[in-house]
Amino acid sequence: AAARGNLLEKLSTAYPRAKFVLTVRPAADWWRSVRNWLACLKPFNKDRYVAMLGATAFDETAMVAAYERYNARVRDHFAATPDRLLELDFSAGGADDFPWEKLCAFMEAWGRCPKGAALRANAYLKNDFALKHPEDALDSAALARCARGDGAAAAEAARL
Repeated sequence: AAARGNLLEKLSTAYPRAKFVLTVRPAADWWRSVRNWLACLKPFNKDRYVAMLGATAFDETAMVAAYERYNARVRDHFAATPDRLLELDFSAGGADDFPWEKLCAFMEAWGRCPKGAALRANAYLKNDFALKHPEDALDSAALARCARGDGAAAAEAARL
């Protein structure tokens, strides 16, 4: 999400035939995921992410408001050219329920659309962060809690 500045406007103007994909989910789910992601895997990015979204603080109220403003901004920007924007809500299906057909049709990638279960790497279990920052990495039990979605508090406690 490039909420600050006008990157969206610059790109859509520079590439008038380009298509854009806005991924969304219910705000509470988004917040839980972002809080976990930042606490568990990217703690050094928290301030950068707050600034990028234009939030006033790293708390649920401020971050959700910024997330909703950003999504509204994207929708408003493409209101006159709706054929250039695809909005995908990943909360509708399960983990292996990626909307390949919808995405491939939008991108005009007929015949090149993946079949079967989607490939989905879980960032918490893959843990590239630990390879780059072993001194700040969580142990496997804390990462498993993060993968389940209940790791933000555990990650904060592990770092104290």
